[in-house]
Amino acid sequence: MKYPPEIRHTCGILHHVLRQAAMVPGVPEGFQSMIDIDILRTDDRIRSRFLNLTRSRFGRDLEEGSPDLTSIAACARRLQVIPQIQSPLSRQVLRPGVPGGGRLLMFPGMHGTIAAFQRLAQFVPESMEVVGWDHFGLDEGLEIPRGLEDIVARIVEVETKKNDLDFEAPIQVFGFCIGGSIGQAVLRRVAPTGGKLIILDGHPAESIASYSRWRRSIAIARAWRHATKGGVVERRLVRIGARQLYALDRHETERCEADLSLYRSGAPLSFGPLGAEDWEPHVRSVKEISLSNLGHVDLFRLGQEQRIVSAFAAA
Repeated sequence: MKYPPEIRHTCGILHHVLRQAAMVPGVPEGFQSMIDIDILRTDDRIRSRFLNLTRSRFGRDLEEGSPDLTSIAACARRLQVIPQIQSPLSRQVLRPGVPGGGRLLMFPGMHGTIAAFQRLAQFVPESMEVVGWDHFGLDEGLEIPRGLEDIVARIVEVETKKNDLDFEAPIQVFGFCIGGSIGQAVLRRVAPTGGKLIILDGHPAESIASYSRWRRSIAIARAWRHATKGGVVERRLVRIGARQLYALDRHETERCEADLSLYRSGAPLSFGPLGAEDWEPHVRSVKEISLSNLGHVDLFRLGQEQRIVSAFAAA
């Protein structure tokens, strides 16, 4: 679906949050590519879940005042003008596991959200706890991280010190697009001599750094021009994306002794060609798997998550 350019990143997140809210926990079947937002007026359970998930991600309450929830765009415009009432949450447990069953950490692409991974989380081995990490930076009271090391350090601290990561249990990481670089850096810290890495359409930082800075500047300028007409949340999302590119441009990927399953869609990617050879210097081994009949986001947009599940089961 095409959303207004001045709020398209906010709309994109809300689109996935609505789908997440409508999903029955533990039941990945019955995929629907589009969820009619009218369901918020007919199903109190989904409405409550949607509002709670939105409040958690954005730190803003869509129910404040007289909310107009007639469309994703209306919700996105409202988020731009209502005040932040709590710190947005970046970490979300997408599915609980069992003691000793291990943990899967998931990282979205630029301007993406872990809400898009809710269905995939239902397919991975039942013993594993599935945790998603949204991008930092939506909290108006905090600076947006400037370096990838800052992002990784914060994630590692929370996982190891506050959530009792079991280093003896399996540790897996899934990253989509730039989430692959973030995920690889996290895995190197929490499982320096093992672990399993699964990446979809994600380049190492060195490939991203080689992307034309002129083209990158043009894209950021265009996005900022639209965002200035959208509002505070949209501007923040664009700034997060720009800071991530800045961080990756200056990041040197250190080798991680993990086995990588690299899934490659059939879409041309903004950061150029991608193959196993791009990741071989940075991991123990690479297995490249082609999804040539899928576009960049089709795995989630079309409900094709089953096509990568074998990588998780083999860990």
